[in-house]
Amino acid sequence: MELTNRVGQLKSASWGGIWAGSLSVLAISILMSTLGAALGFSLIEPLSGDPMDGVATSVLVWYVFSAIISLAVGGYIAGRLAGIDGAIHGFLVWSTALIIAAVLGSLILGSAIKTTGNVLGSVASATGNAAYSASSMLGNGVSSLAKSGSEIFHNIDINTNLKQQGMTSNLTDLIKKSGIESLQPEYIDEQMNGAKDDISEAINEIVVSPKDNDIIINKLKNKLKTRVNALTKDVDRTSLTNAISKNSDLTPDEVNQAVTNIISAKNKASEVINQRFTDAEQKIDEAKKNYAELKKQARESADRAAEMAAKISLASFFALLLGALVSTFAGFFGAKTSLHFTKQ
Repeated sequence: MELTNRVGQLKSASWGGIWAGSLSVLAISILMSTLGAALGFSLIEPLSGDPMDGVATSVLVWYVFSAIISLAVGGYIAGRLAGIDGAIHGFLVWSTALIIAAVLGSLILGSAIKTTGNVLGSVASATGNAAYSASSMLGNGVSSLAKSGSEIFHNIDINTNLKQQGMTSNLTDLIKKSGIESLQPEYIDEQMNGAKDDISEAINEIVVSPKDNDIIINKLKNKLKTRVNALTKDVDRTSLTNAISKNSDLTPDEVNQAVTNIISAKNKASEVINQRFTDAEQKIDEAKKNYAELKKQARESADRAAEMAAKISLASFFALLLGALVSTFAGFFGAKTSLHFTKQ
């Protein structure tokens, strides 16, 4: 009976030792993480061109180092307290600590990286670091790119105020009586305001569908071209002369002079309109170029961020695997130490 109880005791796990080891792992991890955060802060150089240069590697090395130290101590404590099957107790410490960390919702062993990473993000935001801006864009997805795009296109606008030189009130009355639509002040205002609305609508569409920005921009340019053509097309002198003659009491010479003045004012207004639409189109082309560069940088930086995430994940896997081996060996060593002292 005594032999059976002894065998049962040898085969049972010392959960007291396992919990003690696991709590030791977590406590030491928190301590090392705090020191790791300080390490991250000290390595940041906000005034340099690349304030994060070398920081990520240093923090990752510290993460592996702190994990090994904490698991070694935890495994040793569990093995020492158990006194038997140290390797198994060391491995169970690693398993328990890992599960606890996962259940808590944050890997405490990696909190140094998280803490320092948040700091790096803040510094990157202040310094305009492209890589970390793109990393943020990778996380936020299309919405961040859309927001950046809307800011680029936000500067596109067109001046709708048009004061036609040489256009007196008498000439305006004659234009209204002529019935020629392209000369009417209301028509001109409608086209100019319509162009402004077209630009605003295009910007809103880019926000909603940034991937279709090329189609949206080409559509906008076609709309603006149609409006400018409608506003600047030549007026048929004969039709204008006949319209004014029928709707006024002016003499033929007065009609001819009025037509000359109206066409002159129309041509001057057309020059102003052409210039404004040309300026708007240049701004659109420039914004399109800047947006294309933004997307290129976003793709490149997102690719680097994804590659870095993959490397960190792979490194974390090997770090955890190494941690399991270290914890197992430390437990084995702790148990042997316990037995050694027991024999003495």
